[in-house]
Amino acid sequence: MTMLLHDGYDYYISAAQKWTGATLAGQGVISGGGRNGTGGFQFVNNQGSFKTLAASHSTLILGTAFQPSAIPISNASILGFRDSGSNQMEVQFLTTGALRVTRNGTTLATGTTVLTTTVFYYLEFKVVFATGAPGSYELRINGTTEVSASG
Repeated sequence: MTMLLHDGYDYYISAAQKWTGATLAGQGVISGGGRNGTGGFQFVNNQGSFKTLAASHSTLILGTAFQPSAIPISNASILGFRDSGSNQMEVQFLTTGALRVTRNGTTLATGTTVLTTTVFYYLEFKVVFATGAPGSYELRINGTTEVSASG
């Protein structure tokens, strides 16, 4: 296994320094916004950024600290993997405060944990992509499996 990206926001001036693009404008790096008082990345009004990787990979794992400042007024994509610009697998933060995993827009599973505003959570999202064979996914919150499946 190879680490493809390990990053923090402590030395960023803008997201454009390391991230490929944004789904909408308005997000940014904020000093002192991280969970340990260091730099953090802020998304506003269901906005986000994405990173394009150099090659295709069969397994990807994404981990990040996440602190919702409010429950979204519409379902918001917060983590995900794309292929040629199309969403393949993503985690959405729902208006109920729960998380949902989708595959190309189709709901695969909805978690039961309701996230609380102003609390930091560590989210991990692992996806095994497959063509002609079963794939799998697992979403963890603070190290505990929230939803997972294979096949």
